[in-house]
Amino acid sequence: SIISQVPYSLFDPNKLNIFFTLILGLLAIHTYDKDKKIIAFFVVIMGQVLNVSYGAYGVLTILLFFAYFDERTKLINAFTLVTTMYSLAFNNPIQIFSIIALFFINRQWKFKLNLNKYVFYIFYPLHIVILLIIKKVL
Repeated sequence: SIISQVPYSLFDPNKLNIFFTLILGLLAIHTYDKDKKIIAFFVVIMGQVLNVSYGAYGVLTILLFFAYFDERTKLINAFTLVTTMYSLAFNNPIQIFSIIALFFINRQWKFKLNLNKYVFYIFYPLHIVILLIIKKVL
């Protein structure tokens, strides 16, 4: 997350990158799993306070997918509600399209991509640099 923050800061200097969101999501899952749900709630709020990518919505989304992993209907309903509220509250109507991802997550389509996990460590900061170059050119 720290390595990726350098190029990400050039793209959006006011936010912490998605890896910080993932770290908070993992912390929220850990506290929720240890039956410390109130602490998990505060970890979700920390996402907004620390201004990580997607804020509290991003951390809460991670927690919802963990909490309702075996309860697809609850997951679909909770994610749809949270995403709709986020889209309206932060005037981000394009985020509503993330609900379509539930179709794929629900394993309606079987798709498997086998890549070395380290490819993503390189891809994330590299794609930000590429986007910055494109932004400068255009």
